[in-house]
Amino acid sequence: MTSLSAGMLTLLLAGGVLLILGAAMFGGRLSVDARRRIELALALTFYPGVASLFLWRAATQDDWAVVVGSLIFAGLVVWNGVRIVRARLKRPDNTEAAS
Repeated sequence: MTSLSAGMLTLLLAGGVLLILGAAMFGGRLSVDARRRIELALALTFYPGVASLFLWRAATQDDWAVVVGSLIFAGLVVWNGVRIVRARLKRPDNTEAAS
């Protein structure tokens, strides 16, 4: 992996983490419905983005161990993203969102 692509990967992951932390810090000031929509939007953008970054990393590697590890990690990210989105969509409207 070139230093430019490694730097881009680092910046994109740091940006995603900052978005999640920002939503956690300021989420208490929002209504429950607004917080649920923001959590769902973050989950729908963050998990596919991270998974695609790891798939891209796997596609650009020559070492088969790094490729397999990146594919496994991308699969875990996808699985966790699907689980989170399903939980958000199945949550009843009258319950409080986790803070």
